[in-house]
Amino acid sequence: MTSSSWVIIGIFLAMVLFTQLGWRKVTGFSLIRPYIAVIIVSAVYLRNFPTSGNDVVAILVSAAVGALFGWLMVLSTRMQIGEDGKAKVWCGPWYLLLWLAALGIRVVIAYAATSWYPKQFVHFMLNHHLSFTVVAPVFLLMTIVMIAVRSVGMWPQLRKVRGQSTKLGNTAARTS
Repeated sequence: MTSSSWVIIGIFLAMVLFTQLGWRKVTGFSLIRPYIAVIIVSAVYLRNFPTSGNDVVAILVSAAVGALFGWLMVLSTRMQIGEDGKAKVWCGPWYLLLWLAALGIRVVIAYAATSWYPKQFVHFMLNHHLSFTVVAPVFLLMTIVMIAVRSVGMWPQLRKVRGQSTKLGNTAARTS
């Protein structure tokens, strides 16, 4: 794996560890921060999508896997209205494990391709009509879709707890 790949993984992991784990207040910035990250990473790293052979299929599969991880992340979070009347979101160990699994898939495949089984990887890519330039966009797209689905999935939870809070007279309301 290249150093830029490790930097991207490190940035995403740091973002999760320092901005999402545990109970966090839901603010305007916390709701748009994932979109900002997705836009920046997309603009910098997703310039050309390979479309030869089965590359489009690989790209679509990676987006589907990212969507699945994102949805599982939505399901692993809880949201509630705190005593101060502000929405809070909780991301715990399952959320972190999903992030580690998603990033770990990339690391394992990268090492299998370059260090552990390079001949088999080349054989697989050629037999399945995949270009070698599809690998990085596939994993980056998986992460971007995962973040986007998780971010979009938080909005219904927020509306739900705000609605419950209003009905209960601003006492603590929860989703799980």
